[in-house]
Amino acid sequence: MPAAQDDLRVDTAIGPLLLRRPGADDLPAVWAVHGDPRTDRHDPAGPDADAAASRDRLREWLDHWERHGFGYSAVETDEGRVVGFSGVRTSAWDGVPVLAFTTVDDTGSRRTALAAGLVRRPDLERVVDGHWAVVFTTPPAG
Repeated sequence: MPAAQDDLRVDTAIGPLLLRRPGADDLPAVWAVHGDPRTDRHDPAGPDADAAASRDRLREWLDHWERHGFGYSAVETDEGRVVGFSGVRTSAWDGVPVLAFTTVDDTGSRRTALAAGLVRRPDLERVVDGHWAVVFTTPPAG
């Protein structure tokens, strides 16, 4: 994909990577990454069950970019191969803005959320696709 204004090139230990706004033609890569249980093990929703679920996921990402001007990015090598996806998006559970959610066994993400000053919200936690989702938000005002 040609470089766009939203693209960001970063140098990593494995070489330069391009973070770019995804497009509809990224569906095969979304399915390859998010349909694989090995790459989605800390996602409370688990891996996508089929290509249609990956299509819905990609549609949500594209809609988020249109509404907010930011969102999940395709992570691409210099050779143009998509090796993953990363980014941020707005989210709310029960009307409360959620800044992070993960699975119970993802200790690293839980520690990172707490170190960033977020607070765990057990009142918002629930089972999502068979996995317990641990939820973090900003501390209450006051």
